[in-house]
Amino acid sequence: DDLIVPADRQEEGAAINERARRGEQFVTKGKRQTTDGIRDFRIRAIPVDSDAERTEGWVAYTDVTEQRERESQLRRTKRRYRRVVEQNLFGIYILKDGVIEYANPRAAEIFGYEPDEMEGRQALGVVAEPDHDSLRRNIDQVQAGDIEELHDEHTGVRKDGTTFDFEFHSAVIE
Repeated sequence: DDLIVPADRQEEGAAINERARRGEQFVTKGKRQTTDGIRDFRIRAIPVDSDAERTEGWVAYTDVTEQRERESQLRRTKRRYRRVVEQNLFGIYILKDGVIEYANPRAAEIFGYEPDEMEGRQALGVVAEPDHDSLRRNIDQVQAGDIEELHDEHTGVRKDGTTFDFEFHSAVIE
């Protein structure tokens, strides 16, 4: 057992042994001291044979320290991005195939909606009808890869039906 679970983690070792005695295949996580310091591991146990005195099986350790660090960094980056976008004074929205996938609170406010009311709405639904052809051309050009950035003006339509002029800058994000 000392090879699988260090002496200072006997409780963890007893739990692993009990699950293995029951014939349970499982994956758990744990920390282990290595020559590089304390590392995070995914521990996979596969019991093969068990009786009252001993349990035989396979235990595989996978060092997931770097993966966990990357995941943590990604979560921090997403939180920072969300703060910048959500608290921005400009309206920001993301379109995919002409449908609003995301609208920050300011964009929703400009159009008179709640952010979740904007999501899933056709972009044409928030632009005045005379500007539909222009907006369709813009969307088609972006989707075709003909342009990566766009600056244009349209007449917007709020939820209550009132119209207003707005200017937008658009860029392809992947």
